[in-house]
Amino acid sequence: MRIRRVFFVPAAIPPHKGPSVLAPARHRHRMVRLAVGKSRGLAVSALEMRRPGPSYTIDTVRDFRRRFPGHALYFIVGADTVRDIPNWHRWRDLIRKVRFIAVSRPGFRLAPLKGYADRFVLLACRGYRTSSASLRVRLARGRSTPELSPAVAAYIRRHGLYRPGATA
Repeated sequence: MRIRRVFFVPAAIPPHKGPSVLAPARHRHRMVRLAVGKSRGLAVSALEMRRPGPSYTIDTVRDFRRRFPGHALYFIVGADTVRDIPNWHRWRDLIRKVRFIAVSRPGFRLAPLKGYADRFVLLACRGYRTSSASLRVRLARGRSTPELSPAVAAYIRRHGLYRPGATA
């Protein structure tokens, strides 16, 4: 398996998270662009930002299949997310259309979804213990977040994101 490019696709309307938890989609998209910078092999897609309604992974995979016909597509998730896949919209269709790369996370068992081992590549690596939820809590409390790039941290401060009552 040789991966040429990794696309980060911020969800416009994540179906599993309430809007009060997240920064507005345009800000999340910009923060991902800042984090990726000019890194070779990494790209940010606004695909879900342009599509109305909830951001379902199956729709994104269908769009990427049309955009990259004949290419093998992989969807990267953390080990903590694997167990939630059966709760995703049309997850069985998704499993047939794409293989998953499950990346280890401290405190979570790295394993494929039961019954679908052939659809998963397991990737053990050193990772952060910090979850996005705990980062948002620390940001809301004004605590330090050394895991964030300086550009992203500055953007969050400049726009007042993740503070209680923020709706920028």
